[in-house]
Amino acid sequence: SQSTLGASIPANVHGHFVERAYDWWRALPNEHRIRSINLFHAYNRAASAEWDWDMFTQQYIVFDGLYRLHAEIIGMKKDVGHRKRFDLLTTAYDVPTDTKIVDLLYKARNDLFHEAIWAGSMMGYAPAAPDSVQYPRHLRRLNSRLLCAITGYRNTFTRSVWWAMGSFNFSRAV
Repeated sequence: SQSTLGASIPANVHGHFVERAYDWWRALPNEHRIRSINLFHAYNRAASAEWDWDMFTQQYIVFDGLYRLHAEIIGMKKDVGHRKRFDLLTTAYDVPTDTKIVDLLYKARNDLFHEAIWAGSMMGYAPAAPDSVQYPRHLRRLNSRLLCAITGYRNTFTRSVWWAMGSFNFSRAV
């Protein structure tokens, strides 16, 4: 099957990542364990959404959940505005960012969640913003890097750009 992650993972890295992620998970309080499992589940489930706006919604749920988990783990206040969450998470986990794309994702989130508008149009119809087909995919690629990084597994993949399509090296973290 074709990977939707956009990562090239060498065979000797799979087990290392799973072992490190499992060690991180075991060290979490039970409430955070449950939340992290839900985030991984929601992340994978979102890929099966039929509509771009639905996939975006589900990926945003993951992003928002990652922010809350991060805030609770480090003891940071949780009521930070949604736009600022992008900057906080990408900075905290050394994930590169593109301000223009983050602004588009933030606007798409606000329009969808507060006005039921997807990319300038009604959900399920041709969007007014032609690049909006990429919004859920950008968010999925960002989430994939954040999900790895929050477990403490930081590598070439977590530090690679998420707004470009392609396959990125998933190296062994040290």
